[in-house]
Amino acid sequence: IVEEAKRALHDALCVVRNLVRDNRIVYGGGACEISCAIEVAKEANKVRI
Repeated sequence: IVEEAKRALHDALCVVRNLVRDNRIVYGGGACEISCAIEVAKEANKVRI
């Protein structure tokens, strides 16, 4: 467990280092699907039946 915690901390520090060097972010984890769903929901609210 200690080794896994060390690795996780190292990974987190590397992420921070990379953001300091280059502050661009690439979204992932379903970000585009969520964005599309939000826009579809907005348009759906405008439709009258």
